[in-house]
Amino acid sequence: MMKDRTSSFIKFAPDKNLAIALGAAVLCVIASAFMNLTESEIVRVILRQFVQVIGISLVLPFFLMYHNREFKKASIRFDRPLRYMGISVFLAILLFFQMVMDIGIENIRITRLTQIEGAFYVMVTNVVEVIFFACFIRYYIEKSLGVIPGIIIAAAFFSLHHAGFQPEYIKLFIVGLIFITIIRIVNHWLIAFPFWWIGGIFDVMFGSEATASVNWEGFTIYSVIILAAIIGLFIWKYNHAA
Repeated sequence: MMKDRTSSFIKFAPDKNLAIALGAAVLCVIASAFMNLTESEIVRVILRQFVQVIGISLVLPFFLMYHNREFKKASIRFDRPLRYMGISVFLAILLFFQMVMDIGIENIRITRLTQIEGAFYVMVTNVVEVIFFACFIRYYIEKSLGVIPGIIIAAAFFSLHHAGFQPEYIKLFIVGLIFITIIRIVNHWLIAFPFWWIGGIFDVMFGSEATASVNWEGFTIYSVIILAAIIGLFIWKYNHAA
């Protein structure tokens, strides 16, 4: 039986897919960083919602993983969904109580309807983050450099891609390490939901100073567009499955 190339903890076998993955990760960070260089809301929306999220973090990974037939190897699987999402519910409950204690129950409340829009947006973009960082970037780095570099480098890019809207790099690097490691150990992306959602919503809506003043009004349309892109790409993938 041929040994899986991704099974080594550390190795050095770079290939063109590693270059593409790293290039995509760098472009993702650059698109986010450019958001700080403009005061135009239209430009910021284009950079974040259409360039960074849909173009770089969804379309590119889907086409590359489809071309290589590597969705399952990258942990994007749908087998036994109730098992893995059940484990995720258990982890989410533990995380919920931990974050309530850290943030304080008095600080966790919905005071504006727009916060619900924000929570919906966080949930949708969390799905994109799992696909792009925990699956696509992590897998192709791991395939060439090993499991440990795959997790660490993917977590670093996950942290850096918040440059334009939540520059809390050390905290987000640690968060990325935890979530990506769990997904890699289980080797199934559905372990992230609702676990990742609880972490994302509580941090963005209640735990982060960088996002505390965000006006979420109108973000539902971005959420719907991104969700439509996710669903559309999965439909395209299964309609073109070999």
